[in-house]
Amino acid sequence: MKTYRSKVLCLAACLLVPLVMTAAGEQKVNWFTPAFPEKPAIEIEPGDSEASSDFVEFPALPVKKGMTPVLKADIRMVCKSVSGWNPYCCIELNGKCLDRNTVPGTPRLLGRGEIMETTHPKEKRLAYWKPGRHPALLTLFTTKDTDVMDARIVTDKDMGYEYYFDVSDLVSKLEIGADDRVENEKPNRLRFFNLLPKRYGNIPLCIQHLTIGYVPTAMVNKLSGIKLRKVKVQKAVDTLSAKGFKLNVQKNGALTLNIGREVAGLDSAFSYVHHPEMQFNTMSASADRTVGEPQFKTSYRKLSKKSGELTIKAGQYQIVRTMTVDGNAIRIKDRYKNTSKGDIGIVWKNSIYFSGTLPSDGWRLSGRSNVVHEGSFGSRNPSVYAKHHDAAVMMLFEDTISRTLLESLATGNTYTATTEGMGLASGKEITLEWSIYAGNKIDYWDIINQIRKEWKVNVTVPGPFLFAFGNRPGIKLKLATTHPWLDYSDGSTMTRDQYDRIVRPKITERRKKYPGIKLMGLVENNLINFDSRSVPWGKELPLTYGDRSNPRTRYGQYLSADLTKKLDAVTPFKDAILRDKNGNAMIDNYYIYDKKPCINLMVQPEIGNYRYKFFKDQCDFLMDRMGFDGVYIDQFNPTPRDGYSFDRWDGVSVYLNPDGTIGTKFYNYVLTGAPARMNIVKYIVEKKHGIVLTNGHPATREEQSSGRLSFCEIEGDSNCNPMPYLKGEPPEVMDEMRSHLAAPLVLGLRPSLYSKNPKHWAQILTKGMITALHNGVLYYYYGSDQPLEGPDRGSFEVSNWMFPFTPVKIGKGVLIGKERTLTAISGKFTVGGKKQPKIGYFNDHGLPQDPSGFAITGKPGSWTVDVKLDNWNEIAIIAVQD
Repeated sequence: MKTYRSKVLCLAACLLVPLVMTAAGEQKVNWFTPAFPEKPAIEIEPGDSEASSDFVEFPALPVKKGMTPVLKADIRMVCKSVSGWNPYCCIELNGKCLDRNTVPGTPRLLGRGEIMETTHPKEKRLAYWKPGRHPALLTLFTTKDTDVMDARIVTDKDMGYEYYFDVSDLVSKLEIGADDRVENEKPNRLRFFNLLPKRYGNIPLCIQHLTIGYVPTAMVNKLSGIKLRKVKVQKAVDTLSAKGFKLNVQKNGALTLNIGREVAGLDSAFSYVHHPEMQFNTMSASADRTVGEPQFKTSYRKLSKKSGELTIKAGQYQIVRTMTVDGNAIRIKDRYKNTSKGDIGIVWKNSIYFSGTLPSDGWRLSGRSNVVHEGSFGSRNPSVYAKHHDAAVMMLFEDTISRTLLESLATGNTYTATTEGMGLASGKEITLEWSIYAGNKIDYWDIINQIRKEWKVNVTVPGPFLFAFGNRPGIKLKLATTHPWLDYSDGSTMTRDQYDRIVRPKITERRKKYPGIKLMGLVENNLINFDSRSVPWGKELPLTYGDRSNPRTRYGQYLSADLTKKLDAVTPFKDAILRDKNGNAMIDNYYIYDKKPCINLMVQPEIGNYRYKFFKDQCDFLMDRMGFDGVYIDQFNPTPRDGYSFDRWDGVSVYLNPDGTIGTKFYNYVLTGAPARMNIVKYIVEKKHGIVLTNGHPATREEQSSGRLSFCEIEGDSNCNPMPYLKGEPPEVMDEMRSHLAAPLVLGLRPSLYSKNPKHWAQILTKGMITALHNGVLYYYYGSDQPLEGPDRGSFEVSNWMFPFTPVKIGKGVLIGKERTLTAISGKFTVGGKKQPKIGYFNDHGLPQDPSGFAITGKPGSWTVDVKLDNWNEIAIIAVQD
């Protein structure tokens, strides 16, 4: 059944673009006029960092009144079939990379909108641009000459594989001065990059039909899709005053914010069923009246000086919105009630914008700058932030349901928090809670640090940490994991006694070598080994022995009904297994190691099920019998791929049909398993006085302040590859920016993935730490290989100085903790302590340097250190001395 994909300024070419049919049946636009003949096709092989083409040159472009310079090209990743998409193409024109916006702030990509929508269940919305040092364009995998598009693509199909870019800000123009003298005829130099890592295969980036030309400027404005909302200031029916801003309630129920001299609008919209496509009941600060179905009505009453209540009535539901001033924030509770006789689905949207301004570099979705879409992973940092001049505003979504369903979008000058759909059973109520923070002359980091205090996430982070042991002279380890895994991977077929015999000597040896170290046992949350040899029908299972070249090897696949029946008859995990709509069990045969004849059951804990009970048994064994100090839990946060079951309904999770009716109901363990995950953490932390470290930051309210440490793996983002910026300022890395509302931690780099030459490894590790600081987070070692002798040597001293760390403030390039301040940029930093602070100063290989040039002034309790660094290439750590 086709499900609803919300429209996000995606311009269907069939509506906005005149089309011409060629003799071959190919669709071509008729608004583009080439200025030069098309260049021959280019094919660029993938590279480990940035494989690029030779420069392609075009003459300087003559200026034409009323026309805008546009770059046109057919761009595709060439493989054997039409088979998906990824952001792997970067385009450089005259030394500058094309990205989402032109310098004036208008969208660069024409005719396509900002987001491609698909029917792929895990990638329903994809931004065309991925920001970074090399901004990457979403590129389709296909054959070289086909016009057939991937059937899963919903939008922009009429554009085919052709892309049109507004290059008016970058193109070299032919300038004619007085007396017809040529003032500029510098040619245009164009280059393309294939950002596909070479380890993924020899898949070339192919550029065809490449040229530069003109599009009428009036058409460019239409094709860019930019729509600017303007606040229509009206007399307020009530004003709620928080510290730093005022919230005004308009007659139509919309909200405006007075932040210093700036005014922002805050619109809300709620879907209703309409054929053939759902519509929205909308309260907009850019309109006088509400818009929506005939039954849509709003009314407001003042509850007190600091609170008010807005009632929204619609055909199938009622929403009561309570707004309350809480210091320098306003808390909002939206209580939804289904007033119909059946189950319904609702798409909600809350949008902020500053009046009539073009998009600028001031917005963030889940901490990430200048992105246009953030999906389910944004629940780790469930914020939407925008600014204009000195005014800043943030929406923060706090309850578990909001965070579970949250998506965020940037379109034009509007920044929206929304969802694909929220289900509501007949007669049921759901309350969503969110907050508004705003102020003048504050920024994203100011608000984030305020929220960190409120959420009580400034817990002490121990370290240094090492994920896998090895011979690492000089590191003062305080936290580490110990292999093998329990009931998974290299320990998947071990009995408890076998595990004990192997692990106990390691614990003894490591505690002797590293006095005071805390050791953790390894547990996988959602994968439980199933040994095919334990049942007579085991060979009927999809056994591939971990062979990842085998097409049957997949993470997340369903067994047949017959095999599911046999499995259910023998496994106690029956009530925890993920299932399809027919009840067939989900398994994994990708994460199988040592060629074992096994599969993994894909499970999730919730209170009362067997995975939950077994989790406690695993914790008891690791901490009581083995004597571990804590537990490391992998894949603790479910994602859409490994967290949904479709054989039952949780009462909330739905996919909607285009008309707004419910198409699919399902069971989301992100939501239903949150209390169980919280209890597991508290069982270890409070009852056993141990440490919990998870891969993945909390994504629900229950888990947010549970006392767990958490990190994210950063290697899934190509921006984390340090080779292009071993010297200079690092870029943002998406998972590091999502880490700002938890233990600000990342699991770092494995140097050999980025360079086979060991001479780079020390610099890679140090740059990984600098990149983490740039993104406001601390660094744990994943890979730690580096030469410790010779001209390219490194050291572990930076990490030795970094911990323990109790956050006070985090920010770009600077982390301030109770024990120490970390910085990768120059500045004057004030710290406490009875004695003068101790200073660590490290070069780009992590080697200690002489810090005597850093002047220290002040007195006990308030010391100022004047740090002078080669910014983004060195690190200083100022340790408090009492």
